[in-house]
Amino acid sequence: MQIAIGKVWLQKKGGIMVSKSDFSYNIEIKVTAAQIGINKWDWIFANGKSEARAKRLMKKHKFDVLPIKDDKGQFKEYYSTRIWNNYDGLNRNLIDSTTTIYYNTGLRELIKRFNKESRHYYFLTDYEEIVGLVSLANLSCQAVYNYLYYIISGIETSVSSFLQERVSQEFVISEFEKREGTDHYENAIRRFNADSQEHSFYDYLDFKDLALVINKFQKELRGDEKGLLNFYKKFESSYNDLRIKVMHPVRTLLTTHEAISQIDELLDDYSSIMNITNKK
Repeated sequence: MQIAIGKVWLQKKGGIMVSKSDFSYNIEIKVTAAQIGINKWDWIFANGKSEARAKRLMKKHKFDVLPIKDDKGQFKEYYSTRIWNNYDGLNRNLIDSTTTIYYNTGLRELIKRFNKESRHYYFLTDYEEIVGLVSLANLSCQAVYNYLYYIISGIETSVSSFLQERVSQEFVISEFEKREGTDHYENAIRRFNADSQEHSFYDYLDFKDLALVINKFQKELRGDEKGLLNFYKKFESSYNDLRIKVMHPVRTLLTTHEAISQIDELLDDYSSIMNITNKK
């Protein structure tokens, strides 16, 4: 039996309702501060009665921040190193609004806060109590790498398809051949030829290659499409650097403020690039 609901056809068979929407792939990656941080039930903490013990714990686990649990089981203070990665001296601090963030804050907003405020960590709150901690070190996890891969691959795929509709691959190959002796561009042609040219040459292009196409074929861009010219130099540098880091996730490379700044910029640019390339 078929049932029509609006424009969607449903097939009922054996008591199971099958919808056409079940065959659509609408990816939505949601990553929150809580998902990549550590919760208060699992973290290591101090009792606040012995700074010497806190130093030992922090040095042993290489912590620069250590929560303090009070007699009521609450976390309102913490120890922190005075110099990052140096455990000779500690500060005892109150947890206040400058050091907290809502536990369910999305990764995008978390990155922006890290970058704007140049902080290394935030305590997570549900606005009633402290429920966890997230730090720069937590960004080097599978969930964050998956999220960034989605963003990076989305830009590469979208820009590649956009350019393919405007510039024939023959013109692009000719431009690459002019750069004989440059390993990066020769590799793209070599891979293309090795596959007997069964696929589009655009399938072999990465950020650096796409930057060359945008720059050399600027005249093919019309109106708002010229907005891509604001990004192609980043394709060659910061975007390409991040792409390499994300493709090698076993290396802890997303914990510096320079890397956070690059990620923040990439995520800001993502929406603008997708608006240009997906405009019909």
